[in-house]
Amino acid sequence: MQIAIQIFKKKYNIEKEIKLTRKFVPVNFTKDSHIPNYDVVMVTKSGFWAPVRNWPYFTELKQRLSELKITWFDLTENKIQNNDFLNYVHKSKVFVTLETGASHYASQFVNNQNSLVIQSGYCHNSFWNFYDYDVISHETQCQGCFITHKAQCFNGQKCMKNINVELVLNKILEKLNVKI
Repeated sequence: MQIAIQIFKKKYNIEKEIKLTRKFVPVNFTKDSHIPNYDVVMVTKSGFWAPVRNWPYFTELKQRLSELKITWFDLTENKIQNNDFLNYVHKSKVFVTLETGASHYASQFVNNQNSLVIQSGYCHNSFWNFYDYDVISHETQCQGCFITHKAQCFNGQKCMKNINVELVLNKILEKLNVKI
């Protein structure tokens, strides 16, 4: 890890010390005033190699947020990456993501008060969540399956399908301090 940090510092001409920590992934970030603010910014797809980690109810969640006049932006759908991605996350009131690379990338800008990970049964969140993400999950017997794109879930993806929209919506509303 120390070698990776040194390569990163050299590549981006960073002189200050970067401490080795498990609290966030070091990223090169520059604030961009052109990026708008949203109440909720979300990552709605995991990597192609593990679709079992995708939550099937984002469309319904977006509809419910719109009905409540809560602004939202889908980083995945809009193919937002790099510094723009980090600016959207940084400016959001709540960041909702799946357990995917994006959750690591955004880790420097989140805390339990403004972040939410919808966790599949692919692995337990203690396997990767060294940050301050608030996690919603549904425990199953097959948790820790590490199913990749080459295999099908033999349990009907219950780990994700049993996390309903109301649960996620209520957690977002709680973080926004919105009562309905």
